Amino acid sequence: MVSDRRLQRRAIVAGAVGNVLEWYTFAVYGYLAPTIGPLFFPSEDPVTSTLSAYGVFAVGYLMRPLGAIFLGRVGDRIGRRAMMVWSICLMGIASFLMGVLPTHAAIGVASPIALTLLRMIQGFSVGGEFTGSMTYLTEVAPHHRRGVFSSLAVVGGLAGMFLGIFSNWILIESLGTEGVAAWGWRLPFLLGLPIALLGLRLRRSIPETKVPMAEVVAWRDHGGIWVHVRRVLWIIALVTGANVLFYTAFVYAPDAAIAHRAQGAAAVQGITTAAIALQGLAIVLGGWLADTLGRRAIALWGGIACAVWAWPGLSLLLGEGFLWQAMIDAAPFLDSTSARFWIGEIPLTLSVGVIFGVQGVMIAEAVERELRCSLVSIGYSISIAFFAGTAPVLTAWIQDRAHWPDLIGIYCAVWCVLAVWAAAVARETSPSHAQPR
Repeated sequence: MVSDRRLQRRAIVAGAVGNVLEWYTFAVYGYLAPTIGPLFFPSEDPVTSTLSAYGVFAVGYLMRPLGAIFLGRVGDRIGRRAMMVWSICLMGIASFLMGVLPTHAAIGVASPIALTLLRMIQGFSVGGEFTGSMTYLTEVAPHHRRGVFSSLAVVGGLAGMFLGIFSNWILIESLGTEGVAAWGWRLPFLLGLPIALLGLRLRRSIPETKVPMAEVVAWRDHGGIWVHVRRVLWIIALVTGANVLFYTAFVYAPDAAIAHRAQGAAAVQGITTAAIALQGLAIVLGGWLADTLGRRAIALWGGIACAVWAWPGLSLLLGEGFLWQAMIDAAPFLDSTSARFWIGEIPLTLSVGVIFGVQGVMIAEAVERELRCSLVSIGYSISIAFFAGTAPVLTAWIQDRAHWPDLIGIYCAVWCVLAVWAAAVARETSPSHAQPR
């Protein structure tokens, strides 16, 4: 804990700004995938191009565990600050290079190869950034405000997601789809460099919270490798549900709705932007409730809400499937793009936001401080890499190839049920219920 309030404020801003960059540059690719697909993966079938672009999106996530292993150990051995400085530099450079990258029409097959490599660098960077900043803000916070402080790291990431979809919306409104496809798609990536420079300047002056080197011990001194494997599996179970639901509802579903119905693009982008902005408030609320009522209770009730609304909410957003047909027969007004997106997204926005607000502090406090960056980063990154990050390409395949749109909501609901179980078996670590570790 850092007692100086001025240093605490500086640490909050530095952690949040870094996450803004990391998730803005990382997520903007997902929102622009339908535009980028034909430019780097030309095909006679537009769906194939889009699936290829989402495949590269998933590749970035698959690199997160490698980044977590390397950067997590940097955080535990060298320092949390070094971990966050390295990650923001990697992300800023990769983002800029992506913005100036020639398309397939200019350099042929070298273009998609280079795009894939840059996405791998981005994924490696995020593997340490997101969990590193959550861990750092948890450690720098007063014990009775750990939930709120750690939630601000998630808010920074969400702000980046918000800027990503907002920039996409502005591009569509200002340039039109043709202008975005011609050159406008480059602008959001180029903007990543000045944000990185700002974040780097802030992070170089923040206080360090790493334990002294004399206290850093081997993994075997904390119960052995199998104890850590069980902790990693528990982290995966706890965090995957809300993240799979988020990437399906707020990354894939808006683009899919526009592509399949070819109408309402401005309404979909505008409502999703508003929903993500509202989610920022829900995240801070989740952190505050975690400090007030306990981590376990908030994770339980938030997980139940996610599990209940996953299937109907995604059916509304995608506008397809058995459940969608049943809902529209009962309420014909849901056929309106605006109505179905407002009703579908807002409950997901609130429930997922509350879960995000409690997750950071819950998993950080569950692990010894000496190994916290490593285990938290590995568990969280495996969850995102193999399940949440692949959700857009998996759901695209389910909808366009398997023709079973109801399975998308069911898949997300199953993960949310697993998260409820993980919360139920967790030990309470809130200072109002137990001594923090």
